[in-house]
Amino acid sequence: MRLSLKEKHRITIQGAKAPSGGNIQPWHVSWKGDEMFVHLDSKRKQSFLDVGSSASIFSIGSFVENIVQTSEIMKIQVEIILSEKISDDALIAQLKFSKQTKKKSTNILGGYIDERTTNRKFYDGRLISSAEISEIMDMPHMFKGVSLRTEFLNSKKKEISEIVGEGDIIRTIHDKLFSQMMLEIRWNDMEAELSRDGLDIKTLELPKYVARMLNLISKDLKIRKLFPRNVYGENAKVMINGSSHVGCICIDDKVNLESLFNAGRVLEYVWLKATAKEIYIQPWTVLTFMWLRLSQNKGQGFNEDEVRMLDSLELRFKKVFSIKKESTPIFIFRIFKSKPPSRKSLRRSLSDYCKALT
Repeated sequence: MRLSLKEKHRITIQGAKAPSGGNIQPWHVSWKGDEMFVHLDSKRKQSFLDVGSSASIFSIGSFVENIVQTSEIMKIQVEIILSEKISDDALIAQLKFSKQTKKKSTNILGGYIDERTTNRKFYDGRLISSAEISEIMDMPHMFKGVSLRTEFLNSKKKEISEIVGEGDIIRTIHDKLFSQMMLEIRWNDMEAELSRDGLDIKTLELPKYVARMLNLISKDLKIRKLFPRNVYGENAKVMINGSSHVGCICIDDKVNLESLFNAGRVLEYVWLKATAKEIYIQPWTVLTFMWLRLSQNKGQGFNEDEVRMLDSLELRFKKVFSIKKESTPIFIFRIFKSKPPSRKSLRRSLSDYCKALT
């Protein structure tokens, strides 16, 4: 039995509720019969940190995980055929859909896609129970080459917060990284609604005076260098020390299209499980993709001091999480409970990223 147009709409829209760096939503989708083709949108993967399209592929993994979870609820089976490498047309995955005759699935994760969101609110550091954390972090073995780690000890969180804070300082001082961050921000409701991508300033949960200062800096980037460096690392220290746990997704084998895609699926799988338990996740990914730029692109775009600092930070980070030298930390996130975020990021309309459905 073929998929209806309504089913295709639902599957595609739910997929596009996946997270992406800077909320750039780097996917483009086309359908042919009951097959979906998921491509990289070349116009949306120009970030300095998206070396070799790594961040975009990671996001598409989350996109496809949403599709898998949605299809499960709809009793639709999905076969995923990954490209071996990024082709000229930037095809990442081909998805084949077929309707199942089995009983309704007991899997409910797809029902939390609409609720899943980034929350950047402060938390008081109280620990979430180890049983809840273990349940969230338990993942199927099908995501080969990817592993999860968490830390909750105050001493470990303090070290992680200092490492991540140094990464935030580098991002702020680095001209290209900071200018791209400013371009991602939507400064008012009209900008957010018109683009339906990027980071709505209200989702950052900044005090009003900080938001105003950031807006001022965006108009003259030289202003940021008037402040002491350490100011730009303070937010990470407060937020990470105030979390329950800090998590890390690692690629334990080669970093390639398959491992990045699987890591993105792991993220969304874990995030949906956390959402089901009313537990929040906040990504802190800039540093991991800086490290990836060092290993994949020989640090091109960083000066010698930045390369030395990033190398040192990576060694410290791996020591905290007991990560093997050959493994690659790809995603850092804080885990906590809090009030809901003030606002959720918007998503582009279906017609913006999907060719006409038939």
